[in-house]
Amino acid sequence: SRGGRRVRRGRDISIDVEVTFKESILGTKRSMLIQKIGKCDTCDGSGAKPGTSMDSCTTCSGAGKIHETRNSPLGAFTSVRTCPSCEGAGKVPKERCKDCAGHGILRKEEEVKLDIPVGLDNGEMIRMPGRGEAVKGGVPGDLYVKVHVKPHAQFRKEGANIIMNLPVKFTDALLGTTVSITTIDDKSLEVKVPAMSKTEETL
Repeated sequence: SRGGRRVRRGRDISIDVEVTFKESILGTKRSMLIQKIGKCDTCDGSGAKPGTSMDSCTTCSGAGKIHETRNSPLGAFTSVRTCPSCEGAGKVPKERCKDCAGHGILRKEEEVKLDIPVGLDNGEMIRMPGRGEAVKGGVPGDLYVKVHVKPHAQFRKEGANIIMNLPVKFTDALLGTTVSITTIDDKSLEVKVPAMSKTEETL
């Protein structure tokens, strides 16, 4: 609430994005286009034609709310609802914006730039405050991005560790050897495999 008055809030949005295993480990940046209800850029959300003024709403006398009294067998009941004429703003445009028809918001395509942090796990959610849908006279909701990590042919993640399988010849396993592998960040690494007493060892 702001100053004892409850502020309207736009809807939250949830979208999915797919990244490679390498991108989830090293981090990356993405740019996406999404369709959503956003603030009108022409009138900056006021609903008024640029260069024109706003008038006090005559329906609610500038209060943004209207009181309705209904009679019933049990007595009179009073309810309060958002003014339909000004949509709770208390003011109406003298001349309406032609792009949003005076609503101050409209459905549009918006570019979202997303930072995928280092070491993100499959199914994790990234919250982007204020990037959800807009609402006239209020604050926008949040954007939630669920990240899906594509499986890698060679690597997998267990906690903070990266795991890979390295097949070696039976004779190399008995006597020990040195094998060259390529790491997730495309660097070459020499791995010394000691003489193994079991069919599987973890290095």
